[in-house]
Amino acid sequence: MVWIELALLLAATALSAVAWQRNLALAGAIATHADRLRRSGVLLIELRRRIEQQQRIAETQQLAETAVEAGTEAVRRIHFGIAAIPFGILGALAVTRDAARVVRQSHDVIADAVYGTIRGINKLTGQAARGALGIHDPDRTPLRAADDE
Repeated sequence: MVWIELALLLAATALSAVAWQRNLALAGAIATHADRLRRSGVLLIELRRRIEQQQRIAETQQLAETAVEAGTEAVRRIHFGIAAIPFGILGALAVTRDAARVVRQSHDVIADAVYGTIRGINKLTGQAARGALGIHDPDRTPLRAADDE
């Protein structure tokens, strides 16, 4: 009987040693996976921060593009309103009427070209900025006055 007990004790010791080795291996694997999860968590936090930063930059870019568009339209309207005063006075006088009409037409063409160029550059700059930010939305255009179109 002693031999059986000794054999069982030896078998139990061997099984305990194998279980201990596997436990150590699993503990190492768990530690490795826990470290990888921590690193992934840090990377995820950094990625989220970068995405939020990119969204803020995109919103700021859109706001700037809209502000330039609105500002350009406001300046254009004021410009044409102020220019209408002397052109109206000169157009009311028979002696300057024809010359005033020609000068006003030239003025309006040149001014519209300048404001159109500013709008075009603003739009192209906005498209380039959105492209650099990785935003590919062709429908994103600055707000414009309803009666401007």
